[in-house]
This record gives sequence, C-alpha cells and structure tokens, in this order.
Amino acid sequence: MKESDTIDVDSDHPFDNEYDVDGAVYYRRAYGHKHNSDDIDLLARIAEMDFNGDIVLHQLVEKLGLRSQIKQAEDFEELAKVMQNAYFVISTFNNERLIRQSGAFLLSGSINIQLNKSDYGVSRIEKSSCSLNSQFASERIIIPTGSKESLLEELNFYNINQGALFPELEHQMAYIKYSMCKSNVRSASSFEKIDFDAIKAEESKERVEIAESVVKEELVDKAIYDIVSQYISDDAIKQNVLRIITRQTEYIDWANKEATISDLRRKIKRSLSLQSISSDVATQSARNMVSQLVNLYVKK
Repeated sequence: MKESDTIDVDSDHPFDNEYDVDGAVYYRRAYGHKHNSDDIDLLARIAEMDFNGDIVLHQLVEKLGLRSQIKQAEDFEELAKVMQNAYFVISTFNNERLIRQSGAFLLSGSINIQLNKSDYGVSRIEKSSCSLNSQFASERIIIPTGSKESLLEELNFYNINQGALFPELEHQMAYIKYSMCKSNVRSASSFEKIDFDAIKAEESKERVEIAESVVKEELVDKAIYDIVSQYISDDAIKQNVLRIITRQTEYIDWANKEATISDLRRKIKRSLSLQSISSDVATQSARNMVSQLVNLYVKK
C-alpha cells in the first residue's frame, strides 16, 4: 500500500482513499549498491541531463567528461549496460525520514539506444518509461482489504506506524487522530453459539485416541521386552538393558539418527560386557537387538 501524496487529517484513517482495495508487496532478494559507486554516480548524472533523441553516445560521453575512458566498442557496450540497467541504491540516511524507514531507492536506467552497429558512438539515445515489475520477484504478497486493519494494529504493536515512519507534522497529526479514534471505539465481540454435540463428539474422539495410544504403547513395550528376551535370560541384566533402551529411544525420531543408533549399540554392549559376557557375544547381541528395535520403530 503506497502513501498518498496528501493526507487528510480530518479523515478517520490516514489511507481512506485506498483502504477499500487489496494491497500488494513486491520484493527482491539482492544486495544493494552504494550511493557513491561508479555505476550509480554515472546513471544519476545521466538522469539529470535533458535530452530526447537529439544526441548520440559520443556527445553523451563528452558531456560526462569520459572521453579518455570510453573509446572502444567494448567501452560503449559497458556504458549501454549501465544506461539500461536498474539498481537498488542504499541511501545516505541523511534525513530523519530515511533514518526511520531504513530507506533505499530503485534507480532505473531506462534509456533507449538506437544502436548503430557499425559505429556505436553515433547511436542515438532518448529517455523512456518502462515497467519495473521485472526488477522484483515474480511472486508478490497480496494484502486482502479485510486484513489491512488487523495488520496495521499488529504493526502498531511493534511501533511500525505512520507516526514512527514519517517525521513530518501532518503525518504525526494524522497518526494521533487515528489512534484516538481507535481508542474510543469499543467493538462488541462476535456471537458464538455453543455446539454441545460437537463438543461431546470431540471429547469422545479424544478418549478413543488416548485409549488407542495406550494400547499401542503397551504393545510396543511388550515387543521391546520380547526382543531383549531373545538374547538375555538373566532378569537383572534384562532390566538394565531395558532401562538403557528406554532412555535412548525417548525421542520420536531416534531410529532415523545413526549417531543415536550407534550410541545405543555401544551402551548395550558395554552393559553386557560388564556381566561377564564375552565381547564377541555382547557385540553381536547388541547389534541384533538394535537392528530389531529400529525395524520396530520404523513400522510404528
């Protein structure tokens, strides 16, 4: 939504004349150019000149004082690229509005060049107008009319508003009036009829889901116990290994992380080795148990 040229301080909203249409935000991900870079300085100087098809590139070079730098065809090609390019320019932040808005500018070099292929220097040039849509991403963010009010309120919460972005007195006055109007309006809440049948159905659904979840967890716990029992008969060792598995598998996606799987194998092997089980048997048992556990949780 763009700012109006004039603001009616008697209006209840600072943008009333455009408030009933959808807005659009154009954007582009790119690095800006410094205001004092060579290309920006050159294009800005050309923009200040008054010509319309009545001069050629040679004459423009003379006016720019670049006669010693632009001689070859390649030089004229580089000049033409600058004249027909558009740049995002980072400002100097030399006034209050630019500082508040962190402002930047789009400098468009829409200069038509009637190219003379045999001698670039005698190519005629003229200023023109063009659409700048191509300088932005093809997608745009649409702001529906009905969402503007709530978006403005949310932005205002973060002190992004007309009063903060525009230091001029008329904008300060418009924002103060708008804020006062908003604070004096007490809107009634929207009517919401209670749907008891829907509430009961949702509660019943939740109870069923909880019951199914409990049953599923019990089945998983039994499956884990059965896997461990295939390799360990001693109850004490078995309980110790089950505790290790419980701690290592508490995260939902553990079965997709190789580091966690490897750590689980290592801890089970170490637990078995401390119980006078040979290293080879402990290694193989740990590997088999973890492999079956991974398959169990992947299916789950």
